Order: sequence, then structure tokens, then C-alpha cells
Amino acid sequence: MKRNIELARKITRLITGKLPKKKEVFINAQSFFNLISTLYKKNREFRNFMINPSIPKEKKVALIEGLMNKSGLPQDIKGIFEYIISINAFSVIPDVSRMLEHETEKIMKLSHGKLIIGHKVDKKTISKLSKIVEEKIGRKIDLEVEENPDIIGGFILKTHGFIIDASVKRQLEKLTTVKGG
Repeated sequence: MKRNIELARKITRLITGKLPKKKEVFINAQSFFNLISTLYKKNREFRNFMINPSIPKEKKVALIEGLMNKSGLPQDIKGIFEYIISINAFSVIPDVSRMLEHETEKIMKLSHGKLIIGHKVDKKTISKLSKIVEEKIGRKIDLEVEENPDIIGGFILKTHGFIIDASVKRQLEKLTTVKGG
């Protein structure tokens, strides 16, 4: 397992070294690796095709190259996939995808986050909250908003680096443990 993580780190470094340091390119690469990771984890036909040793490497590379062309990724990345396929290490793609997301956030000074709210909130309030968080973490944040009435009110903000739970549900849980304990 440790070997796979080290290999995933090595591959992630290779990818980040080959990509032009442009926000759109990094986000595009990250989306592509998320797609390949999802296909690998959830689509049995794709996974079996990629790990089947009797299928020629050229066919696997051609499939990835076709997907890359549709995604507009630089051809420099093709060599990395050829390497992954040649050493039969496609199983590291989910780890590479996760690590690439983290590297993209670091390099681009951009964080992705999920804002979970109890009920619909206007865009002005979300924008205000986003600006406060950006000031605190020192980078831009791209928020995905999700409604969850279970949190009653307030919000939960999740990113790779932290979680802020300012929900009414959490505050009620704290009161219960203080009174009960």
C-alpha cells in the first residue's frame, strides 16, 4: 500500500511538472483525472479493460488519448499514462486524482469547498461568507452549495484543509453533551 501512495505522489509530481501553470489547464487536468478515477472505481468494463494484461498497451493508450483529446489536455500527459499502463499501475489513479486536486489548490491558491446550509440562502449571503473565508485562508475559494434541512440552520463549510461547523444542529448537540455530561 505504501508503495502505491509513493507511486501516486511520483506520478502527481510528473503531471504538475508537465502542465503549464495556468488555472484553466490545472482545473481541466483535475477534472479529467476525477473522471478517469470515477470510471475506474465505478465502471467495471472500463476497469477490467485497463487492468487486463491480455489487452495490448496500445489499445489502452488509444482509449485514454481519445478521452484526453475530448478534454483538451496537453499531449505531454499521454506519456505519463503510457508509463502507468506499462507498469500495470492503473489502480493508483484514484490516489493521483486526489493528490492532483490538492496540488491544484496549492499551486493556484484556489480551494474547493462545500457549503452545506439548512435552507435556501441568497447569493449575496453566500458571496459574503465566501469573501470572509477567502480572507481567513488567504486564497480564493470555489464553493459548491448543498441544502440539508437536517442541520436546522447555520452552515457547515468543508474544504481539504478544514471543516467549520456553525450549524444549529451542532450547537444543540454541544448543549446536550454539556448538560448530560
